[in-house]
Amino acid sequence: MHVKDVAKAYVLSAEKLLEALDANETGVSKFDLAGKEDSSVAKVASLVQQHATAILGDEPPRRLLENPRTETLVERFDVDTSRTTAVLGWQPDYSVEDAIRDGLSRNDSQEIRTSL
Repeated sequence: MHVKDVAKAYVLSAEKLLEALDANETGVSKFDLAGKEDSSVAKVASLVQQHATAILGDEPPRRLLENPRTETLVERFDVDTSRTTAVLGWQPDYSVEDAIRDGLSRNDSQEIRTSL
């Protein structure tokens, strides 16, 4: 999920909180956030490698490691954002690929190279 989508949701929820305070309402509201895509780790790794190569000029290595924690293995990880959309009018604008490309583009390329 792109940080810009998270920031937009944060601003919208803060605005909703201020409206509630003006109406002398108190309480807690929870808003679930998720992107529109359900990308696998392999897909994200491939996108990182692709965009790192294009942006940095070098193809970073990629290794597949087995997850030793079986309790974290799930087929699907669905998040229902319908309440967030209904109450805040929020929907994600950016894809996983946008987040990867923007993250790599905004950082110093030498710093990224040394961390790979």
